Amino acid sequence: MSMPGSPVSLSASLISVLCSSFADNQSVRAAMGDGAGKTQRLQALMEYALHMTQLTGRTYADATQQACALVTLSGQTVLFLQRARLDLAFIRQVCGWKGLLPLLYRNRKIASARLQVPHHYLWFLGVRPECQNQGRGTWLLQQILADASASATEVLLETSLPANLPFYERSGFQVYREIDVGYRLFFPRSGQ
Repeated sequence: MSMPGSPVSLSASLISVLCSSFADNQSVRAAMGDGAGKTQRLQALMEYALHMTQLTGRTYADATQQACALVTLSGQTVLFLQRARLDLAFIRQVCGWKGLLPLLYRNRKIASARLQVPHHYLWFLGVRPECQNQGRGTWLLQQILADASASATEVLLETSLPANLPFYERSGFQVYREIDVGYRLFFPRSGQ
C-alpha cells in the first residue's frame, strides 16, 4: 500500500524506521485506530507524512538511515488538488470515513494549542529501537535546531510520551502547553 506519488528508494527505509519507532505511540494510534490492518495503516500514515514533508519541509536522516525526522515549515502550502489527493488516500488507507470526524476534532484542538509563530514543526523523529541511546536522535535534533536557527525560527512539536520530555529538555526545549485529547499531549518549543 503506498500513497500516490511516493518516492520508492530512500522513502522505504525511512518509512520502516518510522513504523518501528511509532508502532505503539498514542497519538499515532489515535489517528489510525487499532485492530485488523494496523500494520498497513501505520505504513500508509508514515507514507503520507513523508510525502507531505517532502512537499512542505525537510526530511532528515542519519548516514545509516537508522534514524530520521520529518519537519514541516510554517507558511509552506500544498496545491489544493495535490493536497486533496493525498488527504483522500489518507482517509481511505489510514483513518477511514468513520474515524475522520474524531481525527479532525483532535487535530483542530491541537492546532489551536500550538503557538502561532514562524517555526519548523518536528512532526516525527524516530530511531530504530535497536539503535536508540547511541546519539542518533540527538544528532538529528541538533541538525534541525541549526536549520531553524539559521532561518530565525523556533522548533515546535508535540509528544504524548512524558518519557520523551527529558530528551528534548537536554537540547533546550521547554514545555509551553499541555492539553488533554483523550490522553495528555505536551507541547515543547525550542525557544530560539
